[in-house]
Amino acid sequence: MFFYETIIIQLLKEEPHNTFISIKNIIELILSIVNIYFVFLVYKLNKKESNPKLGFSTNIKEYDFKSNLSKTFDHSNGIFSDRIKLLNVKIRNNDIDHKRFPYENHNSKSLYLKISNTGDFPATDIVINIDFIIKRTLWDKNLDPLSISAEDCNIVKYKIFSEELKIDYIPAQSDEIVFLTILYGTFISADLVINSAKSNEMKFIKKPTKLYTYFHESYDNYSDSAQFRSIMGIPLL
Repeated sequence: MFFYETIIIQLLKEEPHNTFISIKNIIELILSIVNIYFVFLVYKLNKKESNPKLGFSTNIKEYDFKSNLSKTFDHSNGIFSDRIKLLNVKIRNNDIDHKRFPYENHNSKSLYLKISNTGDFPATDIVINIDFIIKRTLWDKNLDPLSISAEDCNIVKYKIFSEELKIDYIPAQSDEIVFLTILYGTFISADLVINSAKSNEMKFIKKPTKLYTYFHESYDNYSDSAQFRSIMGIPLL
């Protein structure tokens, strides 16, 4: 703006017989500046409207054993499945202290990440950084196991599984579904967090955002104190 102010001041200093020409030049200059400003606004608006619009959500489905002839969990395609399966094996084999992890499982459920492009333009070269944060229970070790209540138990972070998802292309008005893992009660709780999400066109998530929190199915639905201790991972008597 300093450049334009200098021109205007200079025009005002001209001789009186040039006053009409000077005023005309000032008006033309102001109109040019206004025109450039509106062109810039239209460019910004068009650029914003021509970008994809990505949204993120989760889908939970009952695991279908009939589709798996071996009658075992299909961990081959889930982003986090192999690591969770290994964790489960270590817990059951006592390679990890079983205390603080549930002693009982629940009906298996498949967890999916759904990425929806609700815009009118495609998204290309999408990169999504996600964390699956495993949690376990914690209580005062000096407490008598029989006296431990829900108020004595805290749910704390145990391990973080991280992954970078890369998707080449999501058309406009389309969804991409990513299978994450099977949940069957290995741990009491977990958080799914998207740390960042971007495409060639723009950034969608710039800071960690919790998308979903999982709880063991019996976390708020235990039948008695024995089952409570079982799902909290309190040593059984």
